[in-house]
Amino acid sequence: MNETEQGTLPWSLSEVRSTGLPIAVGIVLLGWSWFQASGTGRMSSQVGWLALAVFATVVATTGACNWVWAGRRAVRARRAALVEALTTEILGPAPELAADGDPTSVPVTVAGTSRYHRDNCLLVKGKPVQRLASTNGQRPCEMCQP
Repeated sequence: MNETEQGTLPWSLSEVRSTGLPIAVGIVLLGWSWFQASGTGRMSSQVGWLALAVFATVVATTGACNWVWAGRRAVRARRAALVEALTTEILGPAPELAADGDPTSVPVTVAGTSRYHRDNCLLVKGKPVQRLASTNGQRPCEMCQP
């Protein structure tokens, strides 16, 4: 299923199946163990059903956690693709490297921040910047990697 067919759901059909099945099995087992344990008044006959209920809860919780993780993975991938597309559209292609390996853009900083950036970094676009003389303990930006 490609992205246009998938719509706005972050999960593929196979992920829905592989995570929905443990959730459904866990719920069925939990209901069955509750029904069986509720029909008796002796604790010794309820212990086995209680163990099944605990197992069912673990199965359902595992399925739910896998469902959330699959969604987070898909959203993270879509976000990365969107940032890449927006960066390319706003800034154009990535700047070329000079012969000595330094970016052709000038390192800049914004007053009061702990990072320095390329002059074409999205994080400093439209802000008053100062040309960077020395790093003075500032860290490079993870986005533009000056």
